[in-house]
Amino acid sequence: MIHETGDTMNSKAVQIFTKKDEEFVSALVATGSKKTVARVLVYLFKNAEGTMREIEHGTDLNEPQVSIALKHMEDHGWISVSAVAGSGKGRPNKKVALKIPVREIVDLIEEGQKSAIANRLALLKKAKGFVA
Repeated sequence: MIHETGDTMNSKAVQIFTKKDEEFVSALVATGSKKTVARVLVYLFKNAEGTMREIEHGTDLNEPQVSIALKHMEDHGWISVSAVAGSGKGRPNKKVALKIPVREIVDLIEEGQKSAIANRLALLKKAKGFVA
C-alpha cells in the first residue's frame, strides 16, 4: 500500500507494510530476530535498496532504531552501505542494499536457531546426568 505524505509541496510516496509483510516480520521475530532488524529486512526485501530516511519512513522506525538494526545486519554481512552525495547540511545520508538474497539470510537465521537448540539440548542432557 502506498501512502502520500500530506504536504503537497514535498509529496513523496511512503511504502506501508501490508498484512503479509507484517506476518513476515512476525515470523522473523518469533524465531528470535529483533523486531527492528526484521522490519528493515522486510523493507529491503521489498525495495532492494533505500536511503536511511526512506528506511525510517518505510519501516515506521526512528533513526537510532534503523541505525542499530543496520549495524547488526552489516556485522552479519547481509547489507552494503554506501554514502550518498548530499547538500552538505545535516547528517550524512547513506544508501543501503542487501548483499545476499533474503532467502540466504533466512537460511542463516535457521542455522543459528538449530545451533542454539542443539546447545540447549546438550545442556539439558548434562543436567539430567546430575539427577540420574
